[in-house]
Amino acid sequence: MTTIEIDGTEPRAQRLLETVSSSGHFTAMQVRGGKVRGVALHMQRLEAANRELFGADLDPDRVRALIRHALRDVKDASVRVFLYEGSSQPVTMVTVKQPAEIATPQGLMSVRYQRPDAHIKHVATDQGHYRRLAHRMGFDDALLTGDAGVVSETSMTNIGFFVDEGVVWPDAPMLHGITIRRHGLATRAGASFGCRVVRRSVPHQRSRARSGRSGRRSTHPGPGGDDGTHRCLRVVAVGTHLGTDRNLLKRKIEAYRRTREEFDRVLS
Repeated sequence: MTTIEIDGTEPRAQRLLETVSSSGHFTAMQVRGGKVRGVALHMQRLEAANRELFGADLDPDRVRALIRHALRDVKDASVRVFLYEGSSQPVTMVTVKQPAEIATPQGLMSVRYQRPDAHIKHVATDQGHYRRLAHRMGFDDALLTGDAGVVSETSMTNIGFFVDEGVVWPDAPMLHGITIRRHGLATRAGASFGCRVVRRSVPHQRSRARSGRSGRRSTHPGPGGDDGTHRCLRVVAVGTHLGTDRNLLKRKIEAYRRTREEFDRVLS
């Protein structure tokens, strides 16, 4: 199942080529039962990037209508919304594919690369190259680090770290993803569970000892692979992290889940 629509219509090959050859930005979401977690935050992301890149406003109601049109009767799917530069105004493209999930465990290969203008979800940057390189090396994804070896994000997601006082997100150039923004908004709910959400610099060597991905997984040092260029992080299931009390970990996850209903929005 793959559906591609540009401004609500199925494009001809020439228009599709012309559209995707332009500069642009996008957001990616998972639809489950006709709902998207944090859909309002997805719209805010598109609005902000549209203003910065194109100097143009965006109508979130129109974007939602285009998503509904592309989905038709599909209730579970992977949806991407792209805004490309057009001759007079940005062009909106919606793609619908089979639903997807990130598998666990995950093996991450660190690389020295940070995306330009990392706060924008660009349609074309070099992180795809490093993700493919990680795949060829037998890993699931690339862990992006700066020149000083400070962790920023992976090529596909934000990365968070469980520590005793709560959840730490890297204080580095990165895309503020939907999960990290929802988790930040969960701070107040987390207070009653003894869960703090903070940002601070995460040196790569330290991240090898304890880390988690999207607030749901923890890590232990991976085997070998440290040749001065690439280092390995092996992501394993929650609960194997010896540095975090299991009861505290459960409270952290519960605090995160408490905000779910607040941010779920029915697309129809």
